[in-house]
Amino acid sequence: MKGQPCTGKSTVAQRLGQKLKYPVIAHDDARLHIATESEFQQPPPLSSTTTTDVKQLDDISLGVVCQIAATQLSLGRKVILDSSLHLRGHLQTLRQLSIDTEARLVIVECKPRDRYEWRQWLERRCQFEDTCCRYKPSTWEDLENWSELDSGPTDDDMEGISRLILNTTEYVKDSYLATAVQYLAACQGNHCMDFHEWVRNRTKPADLVEEEEGESDEEEVKWEELEESAHFHQLTLQGEQMVGDEISCGGCRQPISDAVYYKCDGCDDLSVHKLCAELPSKKEIWPENYPALLMALPDEYSFPETHRCNNCENSNDDRSFDDCNLCLYQTNLRCALLPSIVLRDFHEHPLHIQLNPFNYFTEFQCNVCGDSGKHASYTCSDCDLSSFECHLGCALLPQTFKHRIHRHPLSLSFNVDKDDDSNEFYCDVCETGRNRNHWIYYCTSCRFTCHLKCRTY
Repeated sequence: MKGQPCTGKSTVAQRLGQKLKYPVIAHDDARLHIATESEFQQPPPLSSTTTTDVKQLDDISLGVVCQIAATQLSLGRKVILDSSLHLRGHLQTLRQLSIDTEARLVIVECKPRDRYEWRQWLERRCQFEDTCCRYKPSTWEDLENWSELDSGPTDDDMEGISRLILNTTEYVKDSYLATAVQYLAACQGNHCMDFHEWVRNRTKPADLVEEEEGESDEEEVKWEELEESAHFHQLTLQGEQMVGDEISCGGCRQPISDAVYYKCDGCDDLSVHKLCAELPSKKEIWPENYPALLMALPDEYSFPETHRCNNCENSNDDRSFDDCNLCLYQTNLRCALLPSIVLRDFHEHPLHIQLNPFNYFTEFQCNVCGDSGKHASYTCSDCDLSSFECHLGCALLPQTFKHRIHRHPLSLSFNVDKDDDSNEFYCDVCETGRNRNHWIYYCTSCRFTCHLKCRTY
């Protein structure tokens, strides 16, 4: 890992380690332990009198980390070193480790491009993690000064090393990140690759590194194969029926005689009454009124009853219903728990419910609240690769509500700060920072803003 303080390196390292099943060896752990147990004294990190002490601490702790890594590599294991790599000498140490152990060196460089978000990370970390400030910048001013003094390796210094450049303030899908790292590790020669550009180009390298012996599971289907083979119902409005057609609703199982109804665009198996698909009475649901399905996610699918799709019924497939995305879709439709189609003012196209089996490894960043999610979402099939996708609960948030500390109703809003050039945005309820790219409840008259999570504050 490479990057300045508080750029998300450790979070990325942990996520990579979990996805690839590689041990993570953290430089911070060794550094903190040595500083605590030894006589190192840590005054303000950028004081000129402490530069030598900090460098000595960094060098000693990196030596410990590299020795642990060398032992693991000698046993044939792959490792992730969670280190900032902010000194040129440290890069040379890693090069030598790679040569001595004949291990492939890939550097993941974290570069947050949203400076406001980066600054929020730093302030939150130093607010809740007091010990980190003993040898790291503790304020944004410290960080800027630290950057000026940074003597880390340059692009020229890293010539001949494969690198993955990562904007950590943009959404990073774990499975894509793991694939990109495996690709660079398997490639002949050395490459510098921008992760987000690679994702946007839908690059799917064919020469991926194979799974290590003993770690593969024949029953586990990879997400790439599942995405290519699975069918997901996409309902579109139909204006009229063919003469002589007798169509039953996939939800209520009653005949469809309405002039307008929904039909799946990709198969002939599913037609649905407009009311059964949209469930107007459940278009908006407050979190305190969530059905069991929403309460149990993302750990399990909780339905009052289960139903099988036509394919599984006809083939007598004995797998569990929640191993099939069409069975999950059919179950929700028959139970009328959540709308299959959501029409909201905050997005120009219909949103389609997508319920994925847990072995699909589906991850997304919610376009409404900004948090990550997995397995279940509402998605837009009309948008391009950077499609709109959100949590089930976020798609069903009420459009307006009255907060107890403001006199006017607040409306679910987006992009209210588009004409504001400042870098600081706050929630008027909790008075803490907010991300301008996330949805809020907003009063146009008073310019009063409220985090989604602060609705009950």
